[in-house]
Amino acid sequence: MSLNRPTGSELLDALREFLDTAVAPQVDATTRFNLRIAANVIGIVQRELQCKETADAVERERLLALMPDGPDDAGLDALNSELVRRIRSGCFEDPAAGADLLEHLKATTAAKLGIDNPRYK
Repeated sequence: MSLNRPTGSELLDALREFLDTAVAPQVDATTRFNLRIAANVIGIVQRELQCKETADAVERERLLALMPDGPDDAGLDALNSELVRRIRSGCFEDPAAGADLLEHLKATTAAKLGIDNPRYK
């Protein structure tokens, strides 16, 4: 479906700019601080809208590579539940399997941080 302009992302940009430039200078320090929190929330929502679908698809591919005998038609939540079950049962105690798991967990965490706080290093 083709979306009209402005897009949701553009609307969020405009809202954040309005809060930062028009509202923040007119309020006390406590409210300005709360406006910064609101602007950060807007940024998280915006990045999630832009990145989540791709990040979820990439995470799903990594999960399928970690568990090639798993259900390839399962959704991300089901695959993550299966991963937890396999971790608890000791399936990743082999050093090579453990390294693959660690690589997946680091990549997943980095993707989530990229959405939540892209300045985090």
